[in-house]
Parts: sequence; structure tokens; C-alpha cells
Amino acid sequence: MPKKPRVLMIGSDKDTQDAWVKELATAVRLTIAPDLEEAKHILDHEAAFAVIAIDAFAQGETLNAIPLITDLRIRRGYKRPIIGIASSYPLQLRLINAGCTVFATKREAPDKIMEALKLNLWRT
Repeated sequence: MPKKPRVLMIGSDKDTQDAWVKELATAVRLTIAPDLEEAKHILDHEAAFAVIAIDAFAQGETLNAIPLITDLRIRRGYKRPIIGIASSYPLQLRLINAGCTVFATKREAPDKIMEALKLNLWRT
């Protein structure tokens, strides 16, 4: 049986976490980081992830996830898909400009993860 691709979900919304587990558990090995600090710890100590989905952690106009996204792309050299999660188009565009591959709402994110995996983007 082939290994399931590893996916890291970074977000604090418990309801979203529960929904993603139900939707994705049979297809991927899902690791959940409830905040940015835990995400950094996981990224420092665990094997590579096929896809990372990251909530914007918006506080007003500030997107607290941007420094981590930039760190993934520049310092860590992460080349695989990063899905930026935000509810509004202007916030989604800021996530793309920070280094996300695609954007989604929380509801769309599981579908975007599966699209990225089907396209074999994690193997690049």
C-alpha cells in the first residue's frame, strides 16, 4: 500500500480542523498546528510535507502568517505547494504575494489540497 502524502494544516479554528480531518483522513496523513509557533516547531522537527495549508491569522489588516510563509520559501527553500487560507480576495492576494502557491477559503482548502496532490506538485 502506497504511503499517504503528508499535509500540514496551520490554523486555530477547531471546527475547521475537525471538518478537515473528516474530509482528508483517508487520503492524507494530516498534521495540525493550532498556531504559528507550533507550526515552526513541527517544521523544524518533522519530515517534509507534500502540501502546507496555512490560515492567514488575520488581525485587522495584519496577516500574521506572512513571516512564516516567507521563511518557508526563502530560508527553508520549501518548493512544494502552500495554500493560503483567507476569507477575502484582498487578503488572499497578499498571501499569494508572500509566497503561497494558491489561495482558498477554509471551505475550499481540502479540495485545493487534493488538487495539488493529484497534480503531483509535491514531487517537484
